Amino acid sequence: MPKGIRQRIDTNPDFQRPAVWTVAQKRLLIDTILREYDIPKMYWRKVNDSPERYDVVDGQQRLRAIWSFVDGEFALDSSAEPIDGVAIAGCTYEGLTDDLKIQFALYTVDVVVLEDTDEDEVREMFLRLQNGTSLKAQEKRNAMPGQMREFVKELTVHPVFERTNFNNKRFTFDHVAAQLVCLELAGGPTNVKDGDLNRMYQTHGSSSFRVELDLKNTMQ
Repeated sequence: MPKGIRQRIDTNPDFQRPAVWTVAQKRLLIDTILREYDIPKMYWRKVNDSPERYDVVDGQQRLRAIWSFVDGEFALDSSAEPIDGVAIAGCTYEGLTDDLKIQFALYTVDVVVLEDTDEDEVREMFLRLQNGTSLKAQEKRNAMPGQMREFVKELTVHPVFERTNFNNKRFTFDHVAAQLVCLELAGGPTNVKDGDLNRMYQTHGSSSFRVELDLKNTMQ
């Protein structure tokens, strides 16, 4: 895919999880494409015309893997079997034969383009499409529509998180912020397990956050 087109495809809209695929997973996908096996369809949301721009609802891990292979960021597995007698073990994209590069470029990926879809519908679709995958609980909460998700997201930019000894991989800051909000709402000790946080997001999805704003002030 030409890099000019890539710039019009956002693989990381705010409901998405970060890139989490391992190199082994990326290699398997590229091997699958080179052997012309089917891969699952992708879902993109059209967000702009002229030029057309898209948010990736489902398929960002696959799309990132394809791009990073073309960019030479990893090579195929050293034990990969030949394709029609052509060795591919340990090959980067540039190391493939011209015929295999053409085969790779002509591989058809099914893409469903969503148009006239509001934000809540997109978030609901994302959660449904990810059902059964290894999404962490906070990654699912990050995709939930509503005011609670927005408020927790605001808290994660507080300077206190810059002084922690852990990073925000897979929305760790959001998880901690959500636990703090849960404690503040309870007014004292309470359970802050994933089930409790899920109920909080659902119950307070449209509340005004008069109580929660006190928490924001106490963190300053």
